[in-house]
Amino acid sequence: MVWSMVRNPRQIKPGGESVFTIEMEKNGSALTDIEVTFEIEPKDAGTMKADKIKTDEKGCAIAIFSASEKIDKDLDVKVRAKWMIKDQEKKSAMIVEVRPNIT
Repeated sequence: MVWSMVRNPRQIKPGGESVFTIEMEKNGSALTDIEVTFEIEPKDAGTMKADKIKTDEKGCAIAIFSASEKIDKDLDVKVRAKWMIKDQEKKSAMIVEVRPNIT
């Protein structure tokens, strides 16, 4: 099994959004209907627009992180993704940099 997770963009302002995309395949074939759960840390840093989503026919699961507008200092937010494949838990995590002073 091969998987990848990307986020775009890496830096956002408070109230901004970053899109997380996970792609999964095995032996060149997309893994479909795999439920992916997203969590953020710290929990009050914002919300995931979809905290559970299944991979589509292309093996992709897409979720959007929305940063809280109340963030008033630089904050690194960890976004975690978890899923199960054949009774084995798989995980991935990435950081979104919330920066009040970026232009």
